[in-house]
Amino acid sequence: MFIIRPLFACAALIIGTGFTTLANADFITNGDFSISVPRNSVGGGWESSTIDAAGGWFSTGGNPDGHFVLNSGAAPLPEPTIKQTVSGLTAGQTYLLSWDYKVHFLASGSVPDSFGVFVDDPTLAANHIFVGGDVSGNWISESELFTATSTSHTFFFIGELSDPAKGSSSNSDVSYRLDNVSLVSAIPEPGAGLLLGLIGVVVCVQRRKIVSGKALAAGTSH
Repeated sequence: MFIIRPLFACAALIIGTGFTTLANADFITNGDFSISVPRNSVGGGWESSTIDAAGGWFSTGGNPDGHFVLNSGAAPLPEPTIKQTVSGLTAGQTYLLSWDYKVHFLASGSVPDSFGVFVDDPTLAANHIFVGGDVSGNWISESELFTATSTSHTFFFIGELSDPAKGSSSNSDVSYRLDNVSLVSAIPEPGAGLLLGLIGVVVCVQRRKIVSGKALAAGTSH
């Protein structure tokens, strides 16, 4: 029993570590905006549109450092948007989408529904992941569960929401800063996790043999 208990303890530890690592694999590219993202173009893993000179990518002022400002000089429409298409997802799998946002400039309009996060088609109510707003001046961390229906989805982050089809109740001219976007699996992948666990068991067994061998050698030396 003395040998079995450490073995199971070690295996459980390594399997758990394997699950945690796999579950935290991020599907978003450049979610911390450490790499430059061009205005109204494609680059740095993102595609942005309707971004004016006051908006776009900035290397400082984020949470921390790099971030993207959703600001449009043509408010209330069209709305400043940044999006990213993510591949490699598993249909039916649940994921956790997280982001930080902070008010950039409050000009006019409704605040509670001035910022939105959507998947694939922002005009479909079923595709609204988050609609809200905050003008406290603090960075706000939000996260929502999302279940994939395909291996690929496009995620939209939109400021100055004014389109009722996107959940806005009125024209809004509230721009936002965006940072730390992340998409991770909310459920570990057991197959790969067990593989890591088995590797850990082998390491534990070998280590146990070495320790036992040393103890035996020490016993016979007296």
